Amino acid sequence: YLYTDYGNQINFRIGAEAEFILPFNKSKWGIIFDPSYQYFNSSGQSGLGTKKINYQSIEFPIGLRHSFFFNENLKIFVNAFFIPATSIDFNSTISDLEIKTWISTAFGSGVAYKKLSAEVRYYTNRELLIKYLYWTTDYRRLSLILGYRIF
Repeated sequence: YLYTDYGNQINFRIGAEAEFILPFNKSKWGIIFDPSYQYFNSSGQSGLGTKKINYQSIEFPIGLRHSFFFNENLKIFVNAFFIPATSIDFNSTISDLEIKTWISTAFGSGVAYKKLSAEVRYYTNRELLIKYLYWTTDYRRLSLILGYRIF
C-alpha cells in the first residue's frame, strides 16, 4: 500500500578519483578516494498517490584497490569502498520528506590501459530516510565508470 517504485534510470555522474599506491607487494595495493556528484529524479505511484524523489548529492567514498598487472600499460583491478553517511546534499527530498543518508558500501572491478580505464561498480543499498524511523528506502546503483588519468 505504501510501497512506491520509482523505476530505473540511466544518469550521469561526475567525479575525480585519487589513488595512493602503497609501497609494498609490488605496488599492487592502493587507497582510493572517489568524490562524485550524482542525482536521481523520478516519480512513482503508491496507495497514497504520486510520490516524487529529487536526490542530488556529492558522496565521498574511500576504499581499497588491488591491481593485477599484465604489463606496464595494462592492468585489471578490483575495488571495495566504504561510503560515509556524510555527503553534500542539495535540498534532496522524497515527497517533501528531507533526505538524510546512512553509510553504504560499493564493489567494483575494471581494466586500465595506459591513461584510459573502465569499471563496473555496484553500490549496496543506501538508506535515504534515516531521519524518519517509520520509512525505509531501497536505493541501489550499478555504474559504468569511464576514466582518463591526468597524472
